[in-house]
Amino acid sequence: MCCYKDLSDYRDVAHLALRLGVATVFLYAGVMKWQFWGADVAGMTPMMLNIMRFLSIAEPLAALGLILGLLSQLSAFGLMLVMIAALWQKVSAGMPFSQWQFDMILLVASFVIVIEGPGAVSLDMKCSAKHHHRKHSGKKR
Repeated sequence: MCCYKDLSDYRDVAHLALRLGVATVFLYAGVMKWQFWGADVAGMTPMMLNIMRFLSIAEPLAALGLILGLLSQLSAFGLMLVMIAALWQKVSAGMPFSQWQFDMILLVASFVIVIEGPGAVSLDMKCSAKHHHRKHSGKKR
């Protein structure tokens, strides 16, 4: 007797849910960093200020990519790099696990998107299907 139900028919819904969940977090985080464009932040080094400004653009763009399912794997890879840097900073500063566990989950979730791809409910797959159809139907662009 099996103790679970096969839900693999819902794989594309799971991919969409994962993309939207990760995107929501990074969209919010990126928008919150927009404040670094308008004012000098006391106690923040110029380098850290520039990093925050970069992330205020990169995080929402990557989130938009995940929401639309456009360049999903590239977007998720970029977010992986952000999370690796965040984890490195927190772990090397001796922060306890409770202060970086969420970062670890975001890193792993982004990794899954990179490896698994965006799923069928994505512009990536729509574009890929059109390209595949053209390639095998003998039609030229």
